[in-house]
Amino acid sequence: MLIDHVKARFGGKDVTFKIPRADLEAFESYTGQNSFALFTSLAGKTWGLGDVSRVLKFAMANASERRLYRTLALTGAPAARLDGIKNNLVDKTLAANAPGDYVPLCVSIIGASLFGLDPEEASFSDGS
Repeated sequence: MLIDHVKARFGGKDVTFKIPRADLEAFESYTGQNSFALFTSLAGKTWGLGDVSRVLKFAMANASERRLYRTLALTGAPAARLDGIKNNLVDKTLAANAPGDYVPLCVSIIGASLFGLDPEEASFSDGS
């Protein structure tokens, strides 16, 4: 049975990352990219810090935060405004560690939403 989330040890915390399929449109508006295109870009090692940060922030957001992302993204708010939504754990972790270390996590998060993952593939640890 495939699952739609990734459990991770991230920045010293146990976190579940998930992009609900119902929120893929908002996720795409927020990132400015088609989900599959972003997935292949990250998997192909063509990414930027903003890509990593956006995937992690959106996938870590709770339901009310995702509604905020959805509302702002679907009303055409500029990405800079959305990027200003703080997630202290993501911001702190990416500032303290090499962002590239989290690309495999981002690939798994998007893959879980688009395709599902085998449970043994749905975990990640940054060693913290």
